[in-house]
Amino acid sequence: MNMRCRAFALIAFWISGGMVTGAEKRILFLAGKDSHGWGTHQHFGGTMVLSAGMKRGGVPVEVEVVGEWPSDELLSKQDALVIYSDGWGHHPANGKLATLKRFMDAGGGLTVIHWATGLGSPGDGNKTKDQRGDPVRRQWRNLVGADFEPWHSVSRFWDASFEKLPVHEVTRGVRPFVVHDECYFHLRCDDPEHKHVTPLHGALPPVSVIDPGRSMDSGSVSAVEAVKKGELQYCAWGFERPEGGRTFGYTGGHTHWNWGRDELRMLILNGIYWTAGGEVPANGIHSRRPRSEEMLEHLKGNPGWTPKALQIALDRAGTGELITWNQYRGGPLPFGKPKAKPGGGEPGLIVEGESMKVLKDAGRPRSQKMSGFGLDVWSANAQLWWTDAKSGDILELELKVAKAGEYELHLAGTKAMDYAIQSFAVNGVTLGKPIDFFQPTGVSHTEDLKLGAATLQAGANRFSVKIEGAHPKALKGHMVGIDYLRLIEVKGRASLFDGKTLQGWEGNKKWWSVQEGALVGTIPAGQKLGHNEFLWWAGEGHDFELRMRGRVSGDPSANSGVQIRSQRREDGHAAGYQADFDDGAVWMGRIYDEHGRGLMVERGTTVVIDEGGQREATVFRKAEEYRALVKKGGWNEYVIRAAGPRIQTWINGTLASELVDHQLGQHDYSGRIAIQLHSGPGPARVEFKDLEFLDLGKTEPPKSLAGVKRVGIVPEEKNLGFEEGTLRGWTVEGEVWKGGPVKGDTVTPRRPGQSSNHDGGFWVGGYERTHADDGQGVLTSQPFKVTHPWGSFLVGGGSGPATRVELVAAKSGQVIFSARGKQLETMQAVNADLRKHLGKSIHVRVVDESSGPWGHVNYDDFRFHKKKPGRQVAPSVKGGGSNPLLSHLVPNPGEHENETVAGMRVPKGFEVDLIAQEPELTQPIAFTFDERGRIWVVEAHSYPQRQPKGQGRDRIVIFEDADVNGSFEKRSVFARGLNLVSGIEVGFGGVWVGAAPELLFIPDKDRDDVPDRDPVVLLDGWGLQDTHETLNSFTWGPDGWLYGNQGVFCHSLIGKPASGQNERTEMRAGVWRYHPTKDEFEVFSHGCSNQWGID
Repeated sequence: MNMRCRAFALIAFWISGGMVTGAEKRILFLAGKDSHGWGTHQHFGGTMVLSAGMKRGGVPVEVEVVGEWPSDELLSKQDALVIYSDGWGHHPANGKLATLKRFMDAGGGLTVIHWATGLGSPGDGNKTKDQRGDPVRRQWRNLVGADFEPWHSVSRFWDASFEKLPVHEVTRGVRPFVVHDECYFHLRCDDPEHKHVTPLHGALPPVSVIDPGRSMDSGSVSAVEAVKKGELQYCAWGFERPEGGRTFGYTGGHTHWNWGRDELRMLILNGIYWTAGGEVPANGIHSRRPRSEEMLEHLKGNPGWTPKALQIALDRAGTGELITWNQYRGGPLPFGKPKAKPGGGEPGLIVEGESMKVLKDAGRPRSQKMSGFGLDVWSANAQLWWTDAKSGDILELELKVAKAGEYELHLAGTKAMDYAIQSFAVNGVTLGKPIDFFQPTGVSHTEDLKLGAATLQAGANRFSVKIEGAHPKALKGHMVGIDYLRLIEVKGRASLFDGKTLQGWEGNKKWWSVQEGALVGTIPAGQKLGHNEFLWWAGEGHDFELRMRGRVSGDPSANSGVQIRSQRREDGHAAGYQADFDDGAVWMGRIYDEHGRGLMVERGTTVVIDEGGQREATVFRKAEEYRALVKKGGWNEYVIRAAGPRIQTWINGTLASELVDHQLGQHDYSGRIAIQLHSGPGPARVEFKDLEFLDLGKTEPPKSLAGVKRVGIVPEEKNLGFEEGTLRGWTVEGEVWKGGPVKGDTVTPRRPGQSSNHDGGFWVGGYERTHADDGQGVLTSQPFKVTHPWGSFLVGGGSGPATRVELVAAKSGQVIFSARGKQLETMQAVNADLRKHLGKSIHVRVVDESSGPWGHVNYDDFRFHKKKPGRQVAPSVKGGGSNPLLSHLVPNPGEHENETVAGMRVPKGFEVDLIAQEPELTQPIAFTFDERGRIWVVEAHSYPQRQPKGQGRDRIVIFEDADVNGSFEKRSVFARGLNLVSGIEVGFGGVWVGAAPELLFIPDKDRDDVPDRDPVVLLDGWGLQDTHETLNSFTWGPDGWLYGNQGVFCHSLIGKPASGQNERTEMRAGVWRYHPTKDEFEVFSHGCSNQWGID
């Protein structure tokens, strides 16, 4: 977990723990200009779908999209080039074959899609000329293997079968499928190197699709003869060039909407990665199906297609239905549910609302005839109508099923101006999000609304409806109408483990194996891993339920966990949610954020986190009761359900924890699944078997933060905003800036809820090129003259002092202004007062000197201003301001120059102001007040590692408001050279300091702010295993004892110096106390976790 400072009118920046990734395959997508009209030859839109799929595919890649032929420098840095564009005379590679050959001879890969499979050549429009021997076409075939050749190949729409797939890396994981598209066939491929071309399917188009005679793109005599002979044609192939490099070609891609086909998208992504020299996973490269909004996002000229209708069509196509999309180009899509009697013709068990038995109610639930509402039709012409209730009331109904099992629940209800916002639950388990049944006019039927999946027992179950409130414009009748419930039995559970091999799983076989039908991770006795090890499932999870059985044995501290919706880092680390697992003593059932926010939810607790990260916890069961539920040493059933922002765990059928995570930029709605082997010590053994996966669909994450409109004067010809797409004019030091500026918003795809918030097209970010925090470097602009009194720029990323953007005086080298990020990728504008520097020259310097967590900086767009700009803050996600957890907060009153303080929201009647900041204060970790109102602050320069003896760098500084004007302008240093200080308190003639492994006392009886002598070691033995959570949060109790915390991963044996083991007190997670005059120590409470803060 990350340490936090207690907050009191103090702006402090902190460092956090980090994740690293290794080398990636660099893939450059070249998208040609769109052509051919709506939904066809949508090269940019299709490229964005494919590039997004590649980035989310679980393989290490760095992806960039360009719209024109790349420079030699940019191309030389790539592992593969993907061209999706028009071809022949419009091909972007025309005249570039020598460059492309050099790239491929050096091992570069090439993918060509649709018309890009055919190049232009002189006279290719001449019907009488044979194109086969044309030297340009021969050069092209030498690069791609097979050529879409004029007057020879055929360009027609047909149902291309990919049902016979050869064994090849590109076909890994691809299920057989058929696609209706303009898939070119009868390609030219008869050169000597043809033996290196591998068709990736075989299909026979109807002879009728080939035009008789000879035409430029749709007919040739040889094509007719080949098909009549039964010669299988291919539209996708792989080519291993004898001279070096690989090519993958696919001649489909005319119809944009086919990119929604999962099988086709996997084939393309596999092919691209194969050309880059990557090892395609055994189960292929999975990418989530793009939603209708994503398919529409980059297209122009919409003839009336709606996201809802398109989603229905995409879902139908996803089941294998062949849709001839082009017939709908001229108008709205006709897909949608026709008006029909609800409940009829659809699968599943129908339970009429008015027939359900009322178990518990408030208000008046009763049957209502619906014949008077003629616009719609209700099943059985009636509904269950609940009135005279208020917000917070619950109606509980009996739901009977004959067969126990997993069911998907759909509800059909009523919408009107006086209907409520409602949430639903089955047997106490909440289904999905609340639904607003308000509509401004009329009374309408909702049709089927999917609530989610639930486990039902045979016989009676409890279905409950809770009134959550009402729409602001609704009449506050808080009505509820239930027409019927549709229950569809879920039979689609998939096994993730064959019980015999590691097929479909990826991990270090030194630690992972299959034994007796279980996935097993082991650490031998006496060994300890360098970091946690993970066994990764090759697929991806969105909304799902995962069931398994597991057990843990070995050392008492042995534990494991199941990563969900996570990202795999190249150094072996994982980032994302973890459902903890052990023998039941401490961890099993908790929800943790691995390498992120630490412990999220304790057992027996529901935690709701708002967009800003504030948490609200509700305890529904005592945590210690779960120990009795676990079969120690035996197999335990573990269930994890993730649906939208909600994650839940069950232990042997009992709900253990629940997290509802809305925090922007932190939550993940999709990602990988993995099993953890904790680092040790050994012996440790974790075992899992009977892993079953139920796909519950995909919830769309909240949209990213919007950007701000930048204004001001841009210094000419200085490239301070990188809009040239290069680092021209900048001095580059270090590897972190390798690859130059970043184009577009690369943040949102990996951090839902955040965006780069950059200006123009380009910006720089220390994380974006390598997807790691280990790179370091400095960017320094060329000098430019200060022509206006104010300046501003955008900065984001880490908040530590090692990641910053500086304005530097060109002559003296002095830093005149510095700013950092706020541990947020979204860049914000900061203002610099340059009035004292008018007419002088300055540099912009972007500094990344950190390799730790959040060890990167984002920067963009320096500008001058005639007067101080107003605050420019990226607006929140739409609707975020209505979050009930934040509804009581108001903007921080008063005028504040500091951007952070000015942007705060506080309870009414409160005000936050800045009292101390850098450079007077750096690296604060703990502080306290004395009786004179002064603030004593620990500056933690040694963190996160204790330094060698005598080399400590921590300080204790005192801030005083001597003139009582609200600004703590007087600063003095009380002590230097301390080592790994994490706690402080003042009193009883001195200063009490926590510096693991020691509790120190620095005497100052005369209170002259000068230590009377060296620190005295009162106690030692505090653990250093995890310095994020060692002794902290010193506080005087009303009983006169000094209280403090310690987290769970520090194993402490505390006692007086030189005391024996039997005289010491063992402690892990808990609260301790020490008496300042009696010299007594004791553990005040056990059973905590990684707490930081006590009051």
